[in-house]
This record gives sequence, structure tokens and C-alpha cells, in this order.
Amino acid sequence: MSDVPEGYKMSEVGVIPVDWEVKTLGDAAEVVMGQSPVGTSYNRSGAGAPLINGPTEFTEKYPIKIQWTSQPTKFCKKGDVLLCVRGSSTGRINISDDNYCIGRGVAAIGAKSGADTSFITFQVKSAVKSILELTTGSTFPNIDGKSIRAIQFPLPYLPEQQAIASALGDVDALITALGQLIAKKRNIKQGAMQQLLTGKKRLPGFEGVWEVKTLENVCAKNGLVRGPFGGTLKKEFFVRNGLKIYEQKNAIYRNVDLGNYFIDKNKFNELKRFEVKNGDFIVSCSGTIGKIYQIP
Repeated sequence: MSDVPEGYKMSEVGVIPVDWEVKTLGDAAEVVMGQSPVGTSYNRSGAGAPLINGPTEFTEKYPIKIQWTSQPTKFCKKGDVLLCVRGSSTGRINISDDNYCIGRGVAAIGAKSGADTSFITFQVKSAVKSILELTTGSTFPNIDGKSIRAIQFPLPYLPEQQAIASALGDVDALITALGQLIAKKRNIKQGAMQQLLTGKKRLPGFEGVWEVKTLENVCAKNGLVRGPFGGTLKKEFFVRNGLKIYEQKNAIYRNVDLGNYFIDKNKFNELKRFEVKNGDFIVSCSGTIGKIYQIP
């Protein structure tokens, strides 16, 4: 007995409607890998083309213009998906609002004929977790053009792509509006935190003098440690199943499911001082610094 409903079919990416196809990103979109211009061509006076080298120019949605190059190399077009492909910010996405020169830390993805740019954008966003899995365990994550072009996803005909993209765009607009309200409430909370955490404002029923402590003072014994490096934790120690290794990306993306590297019980016992327990905090300490996440 088939588990595939009528009107659907089994494909390489799972069950999809019978009139949909499975395409690679390279089939449906042009993928341009960035190339950094000569360093001496960089300027902040607006000479030449605006340059995107990576997350420095990224915001929540559109990049900002910080520097230019008088000797541009590779270009993205307005409306292209911009994807960080190097370093701890690998997987971050922006949408190009202009023609930019793109450096080696960025890839530009633009829909081909028969594909809708907004639909492709949502597919790339949906594939980010898979993209990040390609870099698991890397000291310096790096995704190449071949891997990006090989990403598979289901593709309907153009009118349905556009309808799906429009529906998801409406949801995004609602989320943006809610996000603005949340940001306003967060600012109110931030002000209250500053008042309460510094003692400038006291809750009813409390008085007396506060003490000043270092973070190390208030952590449990051996509770403030930096993860192992170099020979302490090599790739040859990894096993298929065992005790999970948390990486910097888990803090950056606030997700404990990312990554698929594990060590066995013996290696864990050797590295016992680096153990992470439920309720502990992990903090990114290089590249993207200061991202903090509590292990649930």
C-alpha cells in the first residue's frame, strides 16, 4: 500500500505534487561566487562600485554601503540573494538592493527564466540549515560554488511559484510589523534591566548595599571554560554517534541541533572539564563575538 497521496509523487526530496519538478539551485538560478578586488582599490569616497565583502555590510534584509572599489571584479544584480559563504557568519542572507561588487566571502544567487526571484529566495532560506551542515566541524567554514549549485528543491510552474512567494511575503510583512512591536517592548525591558541590574531602581521590600563580583566569582567551580583547541580535539576523535560537540555556530544561530560531530565516552571523560550541561550558557568567542545561548 502506497503512502503517497493521490496527486503526489515520491521524489529525491520527498513527496511532492505530480506537476512539480526537482531542480538544483544551479538549474533554477545563476550562482556567482564573489572575488575580492585588489586591496589598494578600496575606498570610502564613493569611487567605483559599492563593495560587499561579507557580514560587515549585512543588516536584517538589505546590505549597507560602507566601502567602494575602483577595480570591481564579480557583480550581483538588484534583487539577487546574497549568501555569506566564509567564516562564522556562513549562511547569513541579505537581498541586494543595488548592483554591487561582491568579495570572496559572498555568493550572489539570481533566478533564471522560469523561476521567480522571491520563490528562489525562500528556497535558499529554507536550505540554510543544510548549507550549515556542509561546514560542520570546520575551524573556518567555507562553502564552494559547486555545493551551492547542487542544492536540490521542488519547483512548481512559475504562476504557482509567484503565488507561494506572495503568500510567504505577506507572512513576512506581518512578522516585520510584530517585530517592530517586540523591538519597542524590548527597548522598554532593556531600560528596566539597566535600572534594576545596576541598583539604580530597587524593587519594593529590598534595601542594603550591593557587592561587586567578577563573572568567575559567581560561576560554579571550573564553570567558566573555553572550548578545547588543536591537538585536544582532532577530527580523528569524532564518531558517528555519541556525545554531541557544541560549536560556535550553535551560539550564533541559537540552535543546539546544528552540527553532527560526536565523541565517545572515553574521549568525553578525557575532556570532562569542557562538559556542557542543560542550563549552561555557550558564548561565541571569535569572529562573530558575544553571541550567547542557553542550552535548553
